[in-house]
Amino acid sequence: MSKEQVEVYDFQEFKINIKKHDPKLNPFKQVQLLGTFTAKNGVTKTVEGFCDSQDGSLYRLRFMPDQVGKYNFEVTLLQNGKTQKTAGTFEAIASSRKGVLRLDKDHPWHFKFDNGDHYFWNSTTAYWMLGLKNEAEILASIDRLAGYGINRIRVAINGRAHGGERWNEPTVVESNNFTFKLNPWLAENQDDLDAPNFDVTRFEVGHWQKLDRLLAHCRERGIIVSIIFYVDGLDHACDPFKKANMGKEDEQMYYAYAAARYSAYENIMWDIANEYHLFRTPEWADQMGSFLKSKDPYNHLISVHGRADFPFRKSPWVDVVMYQSWDECGGYDFMMNAKRLQEETGRILPAINEEYGYEGHYPPWGCGATAAKEGPDGRSGLNRSQLAWEICVTGSNKPPVKRPNTVQVLVKIPVGMDQWPGQSQNDHAEVLQNTERCF
Repeated sequence: MSKEQVEVYDFQEFKINIKKHDPKLNPFKQVQLLGTFTAKNGVTKTVEGFCDSQDGSLYRLRFMPDQVGKYNFEVTLLQNGKTQKTAGTFEAIASSRKGVLRLDKDHPWHFKFDNGDHYFWNSTTAYWMLGLKNEAEILASIDRLAGYGINRIRVAINGRAHGGERWNEPTVVESNNFTFKLNPWLAENQDDLDAPNFDVTRFEVGHWQKLDRLLAHCRERGIIVSIIFYVDGLDHACDPFKKANMGKEDEQMYYAYAAARYSAYENIMWDIANEYHLFRTPEWADQMGSFLKSKDPYNHLISVHGRADFPFRKSPWVDVVMYQSWDECGGYDFMMNAKRLQEETGRILPAINEEYGYEGHYPPWGCGATAAKEGPDGRSGLNRSQLAWEICVTGSNKPPVKRPNTVQVLVKIPVGMDQWPGQSQNDHAEVLQNTERCF
């Protein structure tokens, strides 16, 4: 146990060192670490631990307390048919942490934290942040975004691309400082774009530890991280399971490992796949969304990133209805219709247009008058800000006026890796801050 006392919404961590580990065992698949934690009011949570070394010599288990007071715990290690247990107590003390982001039960179009604070959704995309090899650059990027008022970023665990030309950004390339090849599993050939030969039963621990440090820094800067399991899984070797093995044991282990490792962070939410429709089925999304929700003892928000339709409006595992509708086609009218469709289900959930186009970024996809126009009449900072404003306004028709800070918005600073080349940021950054202050 790392601490006798831990702040509420921080996590208590247990480290288990295995002195004599069996090299024949797969430590990620054939060893189980479980913890049960009981609060003073009698509520008990069971959480899973995870292997944090390639050779199986180190395991960790993390638990996030959500109330002040004493907790009783029992931690159990199961391996080689043997059971080892330890038990004890620790104290959770009051803190200024906000806790997990939830749906606002009183105003279900919107969000608030466990501590009651409301949340103005001000998000950006940074899929390949883990591709930065110098972690000081990752931390500096996070600090820069926090300075703009960004409070949510989208980060991928897994993705593979040849270069930025995939998104019509040819100047973003592989280099000594950056890679498009993310390796969440052990691979025979990590640098091979199409044939890394992943062993999907063993995780590349260093990669996951890097995301740990990213999450921890975001937590201190007040940024929620939407953890994405696949970025464009149709590309190259991003998807080692393919449709033949989708949703089966090994892919489930991938999702379960992420839940065991990261659920104790207060500042996360889950995105089961980016562009799921390009390489998976709606049935798979329902299966894996339900599975991941069952593995998260803290019930962080969960959704899936797709396109201009969202077929999961009634799915019990979904907490946020997330769209991708670019340019004018994703503005005021689109969002009002999205909210109407959700209301017709009888279950109100927040509706977010998670991607509506980036300033100065002109891939061949898009919709509306500015989609293919480069320059001041196209995807300029002003044009993107106007769209953001339209989206903001659609969120203001439900909550009471006295609580305007419950309005939702998605405003993009193109950060890729963390920044699209050539972006002029100053005016857009000011718009982000002014939008947040207004709403």
